[in-house]
Amino acid sequence: MSSLKRYTVAAVSSVALGLLLTMTAGAADTPSTAPATRPAVARAAPPAAPTVVPTAKPRVDTPSTLDDLKALQKQVEEVVKKGLPATVAIITSDGQGSGIIISKDGVILTAAHVIEKPGLTVTVVLADGRHLSAKTLGTDHDADTGMLKITKAGDYPYCDVGQSGPLKRGEWVVALGHPGGYNPQSTTPPRPPVARLGRVISPSATGLNQLDTDCTLIMGDSGGPLFDLEGHVVGIHSKISIGTQLNMHVPVDLFLKSWQRLARGDDWNGTQVAVRGAQAPKPAWLGISVEDDDNGCKVTDIGIAGNPGEKAGLKPGDVITKFNARDVGSASELLNLLTTSRPNREVAMDVLRDGEKMTLKITPVQHP
Repeated sequence: MSSLKRYTVAAVSSVALGLLLTMTAGAADTPSTAPATRPAVARAAPPAAPTVVPTAKPRVDTPSTLDDLKALQKQVEEVVKKGLPATVAIITSDGQGSGIIISKDGVILTAAHVIEKPGLTVTVVLADGRHLSAKTLGTDHDADTGMLKITKAGDYPYCDVGQSGPLKRGEWVVALGHPGGYNPQSTTPPRPPVARLGRVISPSATGLNQLDTDCTLIMGDSGGPLFDLEGHVVGIHSKISIGTQLNMHVPVDLFLKSWQRLARGDDWNGTQVAVRGAQAPKPAWLGISVEDDDNGCKVTDIGIAGNPGEKAGLKPGDVITKFNARDVGSASELLNLLTTSRPNREVAMDVLRDGEKMTLKITPVQHP
């Protein structure tokens, strides 16, 4: 499958997915050092951690017959039937995003950049059109994990939490969310969340604290759920590349790892810079095209003269094996590393050229 094999680094620009509703002239630079943990917001009864449902045997096969295709379609329909009632739109004072209810009493997982910080009152919209008030709980801005809870007591539709660690490359997954944001005028009743089928490109087991798929996402999907074919939540939508061919999700295991802090309303890691209600991206750019290789990530095109890759001396056929002292096992892993790299800072990059190992110095720049 070509969508799992080839990515253009020249096109990558990591962006937050929350739908942006207000306008500002610009944003301040993100500080180079993370601030200390901010005071927790008091909560009388923090939400209890969910029971994690063990992951079933992954499905990574490609349908080869009509019956196979029908069987896959039936599984997807079951996932959507289960996930649709629990997928919500989140409306804040600055914008919109999505979320997923994971407990009967209305605990919701979303992306940190959607809700910004603890202690806010926001509106959540269920698939049946109900508008409910919710309070934001904890936010970890480095991991982009966020939690909130519906304030009105009740029994709400919810989905079970699964495991992201066991996911395999090529495994089928389903994304739900509100692309473009919630629009009450779109239909009567309002348009429900939209489902997209895709595959895992890079599992979170790579150690990058990120799960990549080819489920097409756009602004407004931020915070929405990613499901395995059993209907268990395995990720939360976070960022996309500029061409939407690479879509980044927070592995659900990260939520479980920091559950107590999220539940009690801590706000930690990074600095949230307001740009029309979302996090300000500072993407790095090499200007080259790459594809997967058995030894790492192979350069297929150097691009225009004067870009960082060309200046560093890269050539078509070079295989990148390390970037800034981090192993590069695939094209998507190089893209992941670029999204967390600062522009205009020189780093070392190990490459194989005609079987010989060499180290180049390269300085990514901010995406034009």
